[in-house]
Amino acid sequence: MKTMALKLKELAWTDITAPTKEGLTQLSQETGIPLRPLLDCLDPELLPKYELFDDKTFIMLRVMLPQNAAKNASLEKITTKIGLFHTPQGLITVHRLDPDFFAEIRKSVNEKPGELDPKEFLKRLFSGVLASYDPMLTALEKRIDSFESLIFGEKKTDSLIKQGYLLRRRLSTMKKIIKMTIDVLAKIGSRSEMRWNDFQDLKDEAESNLFYADDDLENLNSLLNLHVALASHKTNEASYRTNEIMRLLTVFSIFFLPLNFIAGVYGMNFKFMPELDWKWGYAIVLGIMATVAGSLFYWMWARGWLARPEDDQRKAS
Repeated sequence: MKTMALKLKELAWTDITAPTKEGLTQLSQETGIPLRPLLDCLDPELLPKYELFDDKTFIMLRVMLPQNAAKNASLEKITTKIGLFHTPQGLITVHRLDPDFFAEIRKSVNEKPGELDPKEFLKRLFSGVLASYDPMLTALEKRIDSFESLIFGEKKTDSLIKQGYLLRRRLSTMKKIIKMTIDVLAKIGSRSEMRWNDFQDLKDEAESNLFYADDDLENLNSLLNLHVALASHKTNEASYRTNEIMRLLTVFSIFFLPLNFIAGVYGMNFKFMPELDWKWGYAIVLGIMATVAGSLFYWMWARGWLARPEDDQRKAS
């Protein structure tokens, strides 16, 4: 665990990187901060929240990591946590990774110790967190456009539906984080000492991010439903063609079954078959076959078996 002591205006700032359970336990004993919220900083799935403990305040935020989001959708893979504790002794920040904007804040405080106002510190912290959502939202919007092109393209991959649901998981995770961050901002803003114009601007920015995330998620859900519908339509077309072939084969079999029966009877090699000696036997049998075939044709036509399904729908309309 790496600890760095810094100085804000009238307030001490302790920055802790790569925390450990043992180090946080010792910190709890030294500062009087309850151990449970400190250990929450080690929970990889902890969502943004705001808690009060007597004269101590605990704020948990999550920062997007676009470089890790290309092949991941889980909360711990695409975000990192920043825990903030406000105590009578000063501010304490706890985080595993070091986002660029946070390193810039620390650098500016190191260069000019004691000049940065705590409110300005909070503003920069929240601004950096909210700004981290913008590249991810932009990247996801482009991927949604590509996903739409693939749906309407001629070449479709088997993994297309998997890509769509992976995108939906990322957007759903982002929407959840942004919404809970807005809740944190609302709780902080309810405190009289935290009501200032810049803070309202931060809340408006967070609500704007939520709007875009919600809009992208809705568009993606529509595209996924469309993809499933198109796939079902394609399957139905294949089933329809198969059914048409089977219908045609069935019609032919109905015609030829009785004719094959008659031909089979007179193809038997029995000595005493009187019809074999008839002068007009051949013509009579052909006439019977034609009569049977005609009767079958009329019977199937009367029942509508020879009409295509679309013809029936046309007549019905």
